[in-house]
Amino acid sequence: MVDVKHFRKQVVLLQWMGMNALIALAACDIFPAAVQGFYWHSPENNLVDGVESLLQAVLHSSRWGTFVFVLLGILFWCLVDGFLHMR
Repeated sequence: MVDVKHFRKQVVLLQWMGMNALIALAACDIFPAAVQGFYWHSPENNLVDGVESLLQAVLHSSRWGTFVFVLLGILFWCLVDGFLHMR
């Protein structure tokens, strides 16, 4: 569809992720693990678990909260890939 119909703007995030795939794949596991190392009083009180439980509370569903959390993570790494593409 991209080559035949020239739908380039609609898939620019996927293009950025494809150009920086190793960065995105490596960082998706390393970054959350590094952030979870910083916590308040107990390992369960870290930033990653806090944001995920906040989304679950706001959406009143553990499934939808986790789903939105994962989508936000993907969007974050798409933007990082876009920054790397621009540089």
